[in-house]
Amino acid sequence: MVNNNPDAERVDESSDFDKMSESVGTKSALTRRTLMKIAGASGIVAGTGSMTGAAGADEHESDEDGEDEESEELPEILLVGSGGTVANPETEGYLSPSELVEARPELEEVANISVAGVSQLGSSQLNKDVLFGIHDAIMEAAESSSPPDGVVVTVGSNTVEEVLYFLNLSLKTELPVVGTAAQRGVDALGTDSDKNLYDAVRVAGHPDAAGRGALLMVNDEIFHARDVTKLVSSRPDGWSSPNTGPVGLTDGGIEFYQQVERASYPDTEFDLSNRTPEDFSLGEIDITYSALGMEGRMVDAAVEAGTKGFVDAALLTGTSARPDGKRGLQSALRHAAQDGIPVVTSHRGTQGVITGDEDFIGGGSLTPQKARILLAFGMMEGKEGEELRELFETY
Repeated sequence: MVNNNPDAERVDESSDFDKMSESVGTKSALTRRTLMKIAGASGIVAGTGSMTGAAGADEHESDEDGEDEESEELPEILLVGSGGTVANPETEGYLSPSELVEARPELEEVANISVAGVSQLGSSQLNKDVLFGIHDAIMEAAESSSPPDGVVVTVGSNTVEEVLYFLNLSLKTELPVVGTAAQRGVDALGTDSDKNLYDAVRVAGHPDAAGRGALLMVNDEIFHARDVTKLVSSRPDGWSSPNTGPVGLTDGGIEFYQQVERASYPDTEFDLSNRTPEDFSLGEIDITYSALGMEGRMVDAAVEAGTKGFVDAALLTGTSARPDGKRGLQSALRHAAQDGIPVVTSHRGTQGVITGDEDFIGGGSLTPQKARILLAFGMMEGKEGEELRELFETY
């Protein structure tokens, strides 16, 4: 049966992933939900074109001097899979991380790959438990006795920018972390899944990728997690960093051209090692959208329901809607801010900087969806008022 819904859940309960992984839970489930070596004893993709165990990885041809002809310089890359179109064939369900690697034998040319399965979900299904699961998988690998040289994270195209920004703020490792996604499924005509994944592995293993924060690799372009956003619904050129542009390109070789100045992991103040998803109030922060004549009813209802914060996708100058003679969106948000509910002002466009005012925290150049993530981190740390403003000036 053909499945045209990229958010459809996997239904094959007999796969390696389903047998070996648990649903993502709280921090206490760390050992259940992270770093599952699916294939063989070690889960390494060796130079044989198939998933093998440690013994298979040692089966190399030798030259007449007994030296190993197989490259010993290939980086060790951890692939953390969470689903998305990049792992979604046109038939039902998602490929597990090991199945995705097996479907791309060209990956063995550029890296030895181990896999970790966190979820098999589409963009719209992701939640903060999955965010913590991806974080934990990376940190468990980074802190192991044999850490990889880099990490690739596969995520649904619509929310990959938010997942990577979350990681950019929270990871405590020097390992390069490169996310990737796709606009066309694994076996669709003109798929970008194979090229994006191949390039993401190459970038994660590149010596110049470290120290640059979380990166997104798509369509021959490398973007920083803070500045990239998806702007196109389905074409392979769907992502852009409108204010800053890409930080690098993979046209042939891999070239980096700029460094993002805002703080990135591991040099951030946020540490999830003693936190659970319940500490992260992402779902209790609401985004409002300013448009002509917008009144304040949704804000009032959200306050009544117990919201913990707002981000307004304001008009392009940073002004929230304030229809003449009505209780507009701006008035409702200002009352919420004066009552102690933090309100961050972003805007509904793609370029420019918002500075805020005495009531509203300026979101800078962050998109509303990323301002929401940073606000959730600040609230998790118990920050209020000026401390929250400083976060938006730092990150």
